[in-house]
Amino acid sequence: MTTEPSRPKGGRPAGGKNSARLAVADRALADGITPLEIMIAHMRDQHGRALKAKTAGQRQAHMAAAAAAAKDAAPYVHPRLNAIDHSHSGAMNWADVFKRVEAIGEADAARAKAQAAAAAK
Repeated sequence: MTTEPSRPKGGRPAGGKNSARLAVADRALADGITPLEIMIAHMRDQHGRALKAKTAGQRQAHMAAAAAAAKDAAPYVHPRLNAIDHSHSGAMNWADVFKRVEAIGEADAARAKAQAAAAAK
């Protein structure tokens, strides 16, 4: 049995842009406001209302709304930690790490001592 080379299948190609979606995005950019900006504005508004609330119940309700908006906006503002490369080259030598930490501590102590001496003059 012979196998034929794969043929392209029907439908929109992968990564193809929908013209309706592009039109909506273009209109939002032309208006100068994006959904992310709306989420952040709502978060700030609710947080401000929570700070000015007179009762604990109102404060809690406004903070819950602010937290929900922050949660919705976070993926667009902050990268996920697993998206960052955490690898390093080579094995950790803990003795060197501790020496470096001690050296930093000694430098901080010397700097503080010099600043105290300068302030005493």
